[in-house]
Amino acid sequence: LSQDGKVVNGQGADTDIIVASAKAYLNALNKLHGKFEKLNPQL
Repeated sequence: LSQDGKVVNGQGADTDIIVASAKAYLNALNKLHGKFEKLNPQL
């Protein structure tokens, strides 16, 4: 996934490829969100 020039990859593992894909997508979303949280911390 990419947003505002930031690119992240997600990883997910499961015996079902659909579940593994969903886990990888959520992992990438969390990484993207985490990068923005660190750039703009809330006090």
